[in-house]
Amino acid sequence: RSAPGAGVVVVPGDGKMAAEDDGVVRAAHSSGASVEMHRHGATVTSFKTPDGAEHLFVSSKAIFDKASPIRGGIPLVFPQFGDGPLGLPAHGFARRSEWAVEAAGDGKLVATLSDSEATRAAWPHSFTLTYTVEVDATSLRTTLAIRNTGDAAFDFQALLHTYHRVATDVADVRVRGLGTSSFIDKLAPGREGASEDPLSITSETDRIYKSVEGALDVELGGGSSVRVERGAAAEAAAVASDVVVWNPWIDKAARMADFGDEEWHNMLCVEPGHVQDFRSLPAGGTYELWQHVVVTSAGAASGGGAAL
Repeated sequence: RSAPGAGVVVVPGDGKMAAEDDGVVRAAHSSGASVEMHRHGATVTSFKTPDGAEHLFVSSKAIFDKASPIRGGIPLVFPQFGDGPLGLPAHGFARRSEWAVEAAGDGKLVATLSDSEATRAAWPHSFTLTYTVEVDATSLRTTLAIRNTGDAAFDFQALLHTYHRVATDVADVRVRGLGTSSFIDKLAPGREGASEDPLSITSETDRIYKSVEGALDVELGGGSSVRVERGAAAEAAAVASDVVVWNPWIDKAARMADFGDEEWHNMLCVEPGHVQDFRSLPAGGTYELWQHVVVTSAGAASGGGAAL
């Protein structure tokens, strides 16, 4: 296991490209904000604002062996969510694959993944994924573009599995904006319900909120908060998208080898995507999934309470 910061390359605000080392690349914005991505899974593992505050959670037990998915940051889920019917590893192969970093500039990284002999052996379809990550003084934007490069339609699911760092304790978290959405409770198969608004976390939580409209405001304790703007488009036309909310709580955290027993206190996943069912993408078609995480108050994350 290697430390997550090992071999990090700083790509400065002037847009100059640096040689990659150890499969990790970091881009700095002219404001002083920064973002870090591992080529393995194109997993973003750090988003820092100019005050040095870290806004993503990565487990202290995350495995960086270039084979296992990274526990934390923003893993990419494709073409299957969870243990789906495609016979693939949980959450698909995108988060386990080596991506190519195509470009880096002022606070921007672009990575791609296309089908290969290995992916076609597991899932017989042609595709190109383009992942664009952009950071500025107060926000992080991530966009996953999916293109069907084959001659037949395929069905897929996709998700930006975002681990938010909780400044105090998950008991202090409130998620606002889910009130009009029904959810599928993954802990009780077949059970659906209507969200409370705001949502608080009081036990293990694993829910798919269906076709969520509008942005979410997430209070992360200690006066720290973010606004999660999000959406999806098919052939450049806006389409509905879902949100997964997840926290493993006590028992599941203890069962996870790559997650600290007490770390459930310090994170909450709020994950935009399309996972309530499978979506069909026609030959030559495109689908885009995006989120814009805006730090609305630094709070305890940076030792102060001023809004950014």
